[in-house]
Amino acid sequence: METWTEVTSDGITLCLPPGWRVRGSAAHSGTAEIRWGRGDITRQVVRTEIRTVAASDVGRITQEGQASHREFPETIGGRQAIVSRNRVDRRFYTTAQWTAPRMWVAGEASSEDVVEVQMAIIRSVRFPAS
Repeated sequence: METWTEVTSDGITLCLPPGWRVRGSAAHSGTAEIRWGRGDITRQVVRTEIRTVAASDVGRITQEGQASHREFPETIGGRQAIVSRNRVDRRFYTTAQWTAPRMWVAGEASSEDVVEVQMAIIRSVRFPAS
């Protein structure tokens, strides 16, 4: 059985699996990273691409540039959060945004397996008693 490490930082408590290293309000393991903070998460444009291509190439380009986005409400730490899971090409992004308290957690990974670990980290979030 693995022992996870509890981390309290900036008004949020979460648990990290073995091998994850904390630096400020972020943690990483290999090429995966998870960050957290107060306020609203800063959205970033991951990729914007405009090309003119022959109709015969459309299917090939669509397969190369695959993207998906899922957003759903979930109760985490006793508080309602909006959680998202996104994929752009070979990068995966996870987020959770709470309105009370105004906090967020965001992760980036290179595989679905690590996304599942990041979702477990997000679901471990707890807040101090008000």
